[in-house]
Amino acid sequence: MKTKLLLAMAVMLSLGGCASNNTEQEVQVPLEIRSNPQLAIIYSDEMAARALVPMSINVDNSQKLPRAVVRMKNRATIDVPMEYQVQWEDAYGAPIQIKAAWQRMVMPANAEKTIVNLGKSEDAKTATIHIRLATDVEIWVPYPDPVELIRQ
Repeated sequence: MKTKLLLAMAVMLSLGGCASNNTEQEVQVPLEIRSNPQLAIIYSDEMAARALVPMSINVDNSQKLPRAVVRMKNRATIDVPMEYQVQWEDAYGAPIQIKAAWQRMVMPANAEKTIVNLGKSEDAKTATIHIRLATDVEIWVPYPDPVELIRQ
């Protein structure tokens, strides 16, 4: 009787173990990094956040204009073209500059590069760096070229 009971329990436990989900769950990658109170990094998507990781985040206030210095590492095994935009804010969180330009940079495979940006005014207190993977721009030129047709 005890043997049958132990055998039944062993079968139930083994079936319960087979029914459980042992697959590893993917680790969520944060799209926003605020490890420094003066500097935030915001990624456009999870692919950019997985490939491009900040190694150090600093804001230097020793000069008249603040300077943001971020050392990024490309964890991918291929070169990754990326774009970043630095937006400076004053002490109240208002943007110093209406629209900051996107800067393009190619991160070599398994290498580090540094992003350096000066504050736009003495009132700049905090900065936000937006990072996205670069998309190639295609320019369409009609054939035959209208300019060439006019010259003829």
